[in-house]
Amino acid sequence: MSQTRLVLGCGYLGRRVAARWQEAGHRVVCLTRSPETAAEFERRGWGAVVGDVTDAESLKALPTPDVVLHAVGYDRGSDRSREQVAAEGTANAWDSPAGGARRYIYISTTGVYAQSDGAWVDEESPTEPDSDGGRANLAAEQIVRYRFGGRAGVGVVLRPSGIYGPGRVMRSAEQVRAGEPVRGRADAWLNLVHVDDLAAAVCLAADAPEPDDLFLVSDDRPLTRREYYGLLAERLGGPEPTFTGEGGRVDGLGKRCRNAAIKEYLGWSPRFPTAAEGLIDALGDDPAD
Repeated sequence: MSQTRLVLGCGYLGRRVAARWQEAGHRVVCLTRSPETAAEFERRGWGAVVGDVTDAESLKALPTPDVVLHAVGYDRGSDRSREQVAAEGTANAWDSPAGGARRYIYISTTGVYAQSDGAWVDEESPTEPDSDGGRANLAAEQIVRYRFGGRAGVGVVLRPSGIYGPGRVMRSAEQVRAGEPVRGRADAWLNLVHVDDLAAAVCLAADAPEPDDLFLVSDDRPLTRREYYGLLAERLGGPEPTFTGEGGRVDGLGKRCRNAAIKEYLGWSPRFPTAAEGLIDALGDDPAD
């Protein structure tokens, strides 16, 4: 049966989910801050509303959907803080017609975990984020998971690890091709998920009868940074990567993400179980453009 499905933040992930929902016969409506992007969405056959999650008044034009995907990324060029975009933006969306959805899926981040000693993390692990983005997303999670606690199965939080895919490895690719030293430790862990596998997880969460309210979404095997950049070099014909040691974006060894829960409860099975398979696809052109 056709439903109305709303995408808040129709970017790298959101466009893929919108396309899948359209192919399934659903009416898709997307929120965008840009009139030009709204026109593009309408050419694709999607409805479009021009607005901003940080502007509660603009959200009154949204429809009341069956399902919401909330995947609003942070624009570093914006004058808004991460707290305003993630936490306040989620509260505004919940208080708009979007809050009447039967299923509300929020895309968070594994940045809510601060573990940095190489420990394994899952849905039960402590969340004590040490970054503004991690804290803002954790606050948004609380809204989705607990604000309407009496509505079982409505709010679902997905915590994806590092999202990659076509167009999302090119900075690293250029660095590897040039033989530039990579900042940080070679033995620190990377957790990744291909954007198409994350889109599949969103669709499963949208259609499950009564899913749990939290899932970590990561591929089947964390890689060390040495393994990941070595794979890139192999694919691109670049030199063996070198590393600067300490001083990278992540201190320590990082963490390792488990995906057992989403596999067991939603039947998710990644098409790209590791970056070894996913990078072949990711180094091609982006079909969502």
